[in-house]
Amino acid sequence: MRSFEDLQKLFSLKRTQFHKYLQLRHALLVHVQTGDSIPEYSPMEAKALMGNLGGGGVSQIYRALIANTTCPLEGPRQRWEGWVGPMDEMDWSEALMAPRTLTMATRFRLIQTFYLHTAYLTPAKLHRAGLQSSAECPRCTNPAADFFHMVWACPIISAYWGAITREISGVLQEAIEREPLPLLLGIMGDTGLRRSDRAFLGMACLVAKRDIMAD
Repeated sequence: MRSFEDLQKLFSLKRTQFHKYLQLRHALLVHVQTGDSIPEYSPMEAKALMGNLGGGGVSQIYRALIANTTCPLEGPRQRWEGWVGPMDEMDWSEALMAPRTLTMATRFRLIQTFYLHTAYLTPAKLHRAGLQSSAECPRCTNPAADFFHMVWACPIISAYWGAITREISGVLQEAIEREPLPLLLGIMGDTGLRRSDRAFLGMACLVAKRDIMAD
């Protein structure tokens, strides 16, 4: 593994980035067990690097990719169903569309995409990566602060969502329940709200989700 001084010369890094270098280096050493190990090439990579693909090289690569491709959204769906229970195809399809249907603003679309893919650097993730000594929630000291805890189950966040739903209920003059499917995933199918009210609810929840991620 290159030293920080080498990387400074190569990429004009600032000295202030040394701490981040140490964090990344530690994470790599934890998972790889040595700073000098190099992953082995797959058979396809080895052929490509040696120029041994022969005729139909692109077709060979394409077939190899297709043969080893799994659905990238099965992981997020399984995680969500572990927290909120089984979802039918209609509900999951609505969740997949939510980043585009809830808002036209790119920033908020990105936030909803982060929630869909549970892409949040939680204490649990940082702890598993060796970048943090504890997986404890900084708000309530729960010892296993995973994604769902940080954005929903933490008592402090739960109270926050309760306040949000009360405010929205007052504005819409409709009872909005504190439920994760509409509030977190943007699944509005069973809310019974008018289209304009759904739009308001979706945008209000995006603002709330932005603030939770920023906290």
